[in-house]
Amino acid sequence: MPVKALDVGTIKGKAVYVILISLFTTSAAYLGTLVHEIIGHGLLTVLLGGNFYGFYASPFGVSFAFVSLNPNSPLWQDSLVYSGGILAETIFGLVVLFLIPPRLRGFTNRLFAILFALTTMTGSMNYLIFGSIFHVGDPVGISFSTKVPALYLAIIGFALRLVFIALIAWAYLWFVSDYITLRSWLDSFKALVLLWVFPPIVNFLLGIKFVEDQMLKLSLLWIVIGMIIALVTSAFVAKLYGKPAQIELKPVTSRNALTIVLVFFLTISIWLAAFGPTPSQARGIAWAAPPENELSLAGNVEILVYSNSTTIVKFKFRPAFDYPPFWEKIKAQPDWVYYIQTSQTMLQIMLGTKDYRLVEAYQDDYTSVWTYGRTHQGARVIVYNVNLRASSHLVKTVEGNYALTIVDPWKPRGYLDSIQIVQTPGVQLLSYITNPSFSPTSGEVTAGYLVWQNFPTTAPDTYRIVFRTK
Repeated sequence: MPVKALDVGTIKGKAVYVILISLFTTSAAYLGTLVHEIIGHGLLTVLLGGNFYGFYASPFGVSFAFVSLNPNSPLWQDSLVYSGGILAETIFGLVVLFLIPPRLRGFTNRLFAILFALTTMTGSMNYLIFGSIFHVGDPVGISFSTKVPALYLAIIGFALRLVFIALIAWAYLWFVSDYITLRSWLDSFKALVLLWVFPPIVNFLLGIKFVEDQMLKLSLLWIVIGMIIALVTSAFVAKLYGKPAQIELKPVTSRNALTIVLVFFLTISIWLAAFGPTPSQARGIAWAAPPENELSLAGNVEILVYSNSTTIVKFKFRPAFDYPPFWEKIKAQPDWVYYIQTSQTMLQIMLGTKDYRLVEAYQDDYTSVWTYGRTHQGARVIVYNVNLRASSHLVKTVEGNYALTIVDPWKPRGYLDSIQIVQTPGVQLLSYITNPSFSPTSGEVTAGYLVWQNFPTTAPDTYRIVFRTK
């Protein structure tokens, strides 16, 4: 029985072809995401002597791995773990692009290999570019741990992405010329348009309900800018492409189409069954709940300044995993000794004094903690009363006011996610300065409070506030 072929020379045929490569792109991208999280972050952490507790992987939007290194590990290991996901995707993509397609036969096999290379190589560079610009994800950690400015990382990502687009476009033309007639550079360019324009749009529309608000905006931006860059680069590749036009084209069969659709539904089924639709609703694959003393902690600090030269300092801690199920797993059994010891060490560095008294330690399921660019609900709260008169960080100015320098105790391996400074009756905030000085803040001294909600690349090393007592 003859097998019916897809006629990609017609508008209907091209439309069906676009749907097929769009669905296949989602499946290929999901495999790349698993490589990123499992190999690039998880297994690499284990090889460096750390722990890999689980991961969440989505074909749309946010994915992450739950890992921890030894607290005394050198900073270069942090850098390697942050970079591991992007490096793994890039290396796997390059290997597949150059070694796999020539050894494969059949439309679906070769197409999947090329789309895997496309999503891993260009996708990882997209992540490096926009993550660096908008302070999101691994690029933030890479910049922080390597001390390479985020702008430089974005430039490197942009340059590599141009190279990768050209390589993939060339490989794709060699592949697709067996199925679509390419008589001129315009035919070649049209074939590349099918690749660069439609799959990301379809992928975005499919995943629009499963992406967090911030990532949704960034995803749309990635698509628009990435599409423009890809099309401009593809125009040059199409001009240079010189493979002779083939007279007899190979068919894209209904069996090929059925295979692609089944792979897509298998991808979606694995994602929803194993992980859940969004991080906030996720189950994830987590084979162990990490001990709290191995967790990186997100830290928010509130400081209330009183006229008798004392302060109330409130630490709010929660695990620095952007994954609610981990918090639910560990919150019922807090390791208060660990949190109190950690907060006291932090307090001595912050305010330069050991003259303090523990007021209370409790769990608050409703308080908000700023981390990962948004607020999360629930924290361990430790409260201290501190005698500022004993602080080496408090000095009296020539005008008779007081200047208090607050040091970020998480530096250099981390940073204070948020700090809030509030005046009380009898105290007036006069001015402030941070180092570095470009760190954004909300609130004003005239309003009696200051709030910094930090990102790794903008978090100050020190905060200096000037106040007077009435």
